[in-house]
Amino acid sequence: MSSIQAKAIRIDQFGGPDGKKFKSKKLKETLLGFQHLNMKDQAIMINKEFDNWKGMNEQIDDLCLVGIKVN
Repeated sequence: MSSIQAKAIRIDQFGGPDGKKFKSKKLKETLLGFQHLNMKDQAIMINKEFDNWKGMNEQIDDLCLVGIKVN
C-alpha cells in the first residue's frame, strides 16, 4: 500500500488559469495520478504538469521533489 504525505510542502509558484498557487492539494492529486507509472515516467509527467501549469509565469523559487521507490 502506498501513502503520500504532502502536508509539509510549501508550494508558492503561481500559474494555472487563475494565476493562483500550486498548493499541496494539487501536488498530492498530481502525484496520485501518476503513481501507477515507473519512476522515470513519473518524473517526466510531473515536470510536464508543472511546466504546463506554470505557463508563462516566471518561476519564483527553486523546486526539489524527491521520489523514493519502496519494494
